[in-house]
Amino acid sequence: MDSMLPVFSIILPVYNGEKFVDRCIASILAVSENDFELIVVDDGSTDNTLDICKNFEDLDNRITVIHKNNGGVSSARNVGIDNSRGEWILFCDADDFVLTGWLNNFRFHSSGNIDMVIQGMKTNRPLTNCSEALEYALEFNLPAVDAMKVLSDNNLLGYSVLKSFRRSVLNEYNIRFDERLKFNEDSVFVIDYLSKVRRVVSTNSIGYFYFVPDWSRKYSSGQNFEVYYEKCIDYLERANVVAFNYYVHALTEILIEKFIAKSLDRRNALKLYSIVCRRYICQNNLRICHPIFDKIKWFLFFDVALISSFCLDLVSCCYNFSKRIKL
Repeated sequence: MDSMLPVFSIILPVYNGEKFVDRCIASILAVSENDFELIVVDDGSTDNTLDICKNFEDLDNRITVIHKNNGGVSSARNVGIDNSRGEWILFCDADDFVLTGWLNNFRFHSSGNIDMVIQGMKTNRPLTNCSEALEYALEFNLPAVDAMKVLSDNNLLGYSVLKSFRRSVLNEYNIRFDERLKFNEDSVFVIDYLSKVRRVVSTNSIGYFYFVPDWSRKYSSGQNFEVYYEKCIDYLERANVVAFNYYVHALTEILIEKFIAKSLDRRNALKLYSIVCRRYICQNNLRICHPIFDKIKWFLFFDVALISSFCLDLVSCCYNFSKRIKL
């Protein structure tokens, strides 16, 4: 690898990707920009993935292949960050591919006061059942707080593969992917980063092709939602106060739709959720949280005992809260 520091460090985690990783790497090598390093992190693959990646490493000195024991995508991305040298950190998923203008889209908008650049993507099918779109892109230049709201409103808060991150910010604040989380780790990472920076630009140029996974299979249970919720709340409490109220609502929707709704043991998931709600309401502003109860009604109607338990929790925490503020 050349001793000069590259502008971009592209981190590519892969696990058992022998059927598609060559397509992804080839697409990165074909981009119009050359000032990058590609860090491929093989996360303990048991197929021929490592051999395929090593062959590419032998052919191109911009590629570094790291092999590690299996620890999940967050662990693999963190290893990539720790071994990166570029000014900007980018991520790519091994089952996707990039278009030739991918890096140029990032470089063109990376001026001195910009801390994150976002670009659009094409998909093989709609992201949700409520949409027929196959292209997703936003155009704005906003403070980070406002950018979070726009991204959340458009369901693009996660998707780290569409965003660039300053390595200096990641290292200064020790921002890494939470290896406890098995899904939605992108959203936590992005929220953490945006809570530390000032300005974000998004271009409607498209440079990434995203293969939409089977959400029901990928998110087949509601595990880890309490960790996810508390970690996000912790980040938001350190972010701008104006944004805080809004994102409690946004995070609640994520919890309902991606955790509790997918839970194989919905009853226990709701009990845990009520505990989190009660603790949060008692510690913060009751006004912030009340819309969550409308959101979960349809999960509760079939279980009278659970409704009673949940309502008692609410009455208790509201009474305690009202005493605390002497309503």
